[in-house]
Amino acid sequence: MVSKNEEKIIYLEDGNIKLNQYLIYKNKLLGRGEYSNVYLCQDTTTNNYYAIKIQSNKKKNIENEINILKRLHSKYIVSTYEIIQSENDTYIILELMKHSSLNNIINDIDLFCIWKYFRNLVSAVEHCHEIAKIIHRDITLNNCLIDENDILKLSHFSNSIILKENSDIIHLGDIIEDKRILFSPPEAALRQGEINIDGKALDLWLIGNCLFKMLFGENFILPKQNNLNLSNFDTSVIEIEDNDLKDLVCGLLNPNPEERYNIEDIKVNKWITKNGEFPMPDIEEEALENYYNITSQEINKNII
Repeated sequence: MVSKNEEKIIYLEDGNIKLNQYLIYKNKLLGRGEYSNVYLCQDTTTNNYYAIKIQSNKKKNIENEINILKRLHSKYIVSTYEIIQSENDTYIILELMKHSSLNNIINDIDLFCIWKYFRNLVSAVEHCHEIAKIIHRDITLNNCLIDENDILKLSHFSNSIILKENSDIIHLGDIIEDKRILFSPPEAALRQGEINIDGKALDLWLIGNCLFKMLFGENFILPKQNNLNLSNFDTSVIEIEDNDLKDLVCGLLNPNPEERYNIEDIKVNKWITKNGEFPMPDIEEEALENYYNITSQEINKNII
């Protein structure tokens, strides 16, 4: 169970930090964001290693992110074990992933791996939508991590939002960053001003873009396109020899959110199920164990 606890911080002479029972290795950076850094840490009571995300409380909606993390319990989502808050920062103890983001290895994976990883991603998104009742809003290959069992796990819920009861509609503000347009469906990228859109359809277009990038090595919407319009989202230009796979990609990238593939459409697609031989698993409802162990010999693979 994710808990929100108070902090006791000790700054050590070697530059590391002791946060309650966690030793944070400040020289072992795993990742960084606009408002946060992720470091290697160790629970000194168990010697288990974790990742710790240190996030400034200046970031808007930090409480919303905490509430979202508490809703997530899936083997296809990076686990959160504990949340500790100080006056200035929030510390999030996360499952330590042994391998890099999927974006860094797309040139080294074959069609079988794409099939396997995409099935994992579909299960993660189904859990978000149907169990946790959230919209991720930022599904990219950078936020898809691979564990030691070669399972894809979805991460980074800083931009996620909780759905209102009995509604899939979410509100988008007036501004969208240029870099986000490259990862946005047309109803978001081409809008003018504030708008309400179908949140689930947004996430499904995003996973379609992930599948496209795994197959072709680039986003469906390419950078530096001037005068972006609906023609940029035309799926008829997509060339895929396997008709079932093409139906899946084009169905997810359909520019009309009302006609876009939903989770059930994906789960019965013949490419996904290999003509029914490998049906998609039923939606998860069980929680996960809350502890995860990685040996010290393996931790350097995560350091950048």
